[in-house]
Amino acid sequence: MLGEDFQTIGANNRSSSDMAYGGTNVNPLAATGGSTTVRQVKLDKECELRIEASADSPLRLRLLTGTTEIFGTEIPPGIWLNFPPRLKFAVFTW
Repeated sequence: MLGEDFQTIGANNRSSSDMAYGGTNVNPLAATGGSTTVRQVKLDKECELRIEASADSPLRLRLLTGTTEIFGTEIPPGIWLNFPPRLKFAVFTW
């Protein structure tokens, strides 16, 4: 499960990508006054972040800067992507 636990592979110091992520209580337009949890991670170029959404709630992911892909498909910057519970995938930076 992605939280404070994540794994990067192949780190180097050439460039980086910034991403923000959170669970169901992440709502950029939160008007309900509920708890908002957003975490941010920075990955070097040619690194992999392995992600497993929790069993009971979806995960939201947004690329802030840099260039990344999921299964060969580039992630557009600035857009929140929604992933269903229990999904396992990896984000690769380049």
